[in-house]
Amino acid sequence: MKNLKLFLFLFLINLALDIVFNNIDGLYTFRFITKPGVTISLLLFYYQNRQRLSVEEYVFVLEALAVILIGNTFLLEQSNIYFFGIGIITFMVANVLYTIVFFRDCTFRLKRLLPVLVGIGAYAAVIFSLIKDNLGPFLIPAIFFLISGVVMLTMSFLRKGQVNNRSFWMVFIGSIFAVIGWTIVALNQFHKPFPGKNIWIMFFHGLAHLNIALGILYKYHKMEKITK
Repeated sequence: MKNLKLFLFLFLINLALDIVFNNIDGLYTFRFITKPGVTISLLLFYYQNRQRLSVEEYVFVLEALAVILIGNTFLLEQSNIYFFGIGIITFMVANVLYTIVFFRDCTFRLKRLLPVLVGIGAYAAVIFSLIKDNLGPFLIPAIFFLISGVVMLTMSFLRKGQVNNRSFWMVFIGSIFAVIGWTIVALNQFHKPFPGKNIWIMFFHGLAHLNIALGILYKYHKMEKITK
């Protein structure tokens, strides 16, 4: 991949700065640069290294990153409930777009599908039980969001054995990180304040989409060419 080491260095520095700015009131306004910068840098890197991707993979992942950028921008205004709703919708759309990409590489065997679907579904059910009483007008969006997250994570697991190990694990771990990030947001917003949420939400969010995007790219690159 082109400029991988430079990209990773700049991406992680930007992510770290965004986390710092999110935890210091006087520096929060700098997040209007660093938070979109996390997704913009990933978008640009993905675009630069798109050559081996199929048209569908390229378009859907690029669209997923674009809607995540929109959602992150709206979520910068933390006190606006309407902006929070837009954020939920954009991330749900991103889940669907990722699912379409993962689905192309899935193998469906009931004895593999059923245990993971039950496990992930049970996790979502527990989270829903904790937040349902406080969802109010977000009840229906939250249900659809949870369903989209369950399906996305399941599809990422079903890529196992159909793509190389590096691609599988990066996408799967990225999907898990995404779910952890959303869980912290949900618990903090609709259950009770989550300790360290200003650190952990962006930490898991940034690494989630980094791993997913790179995992898709790794599918088509030999290891010796990737690390240059």
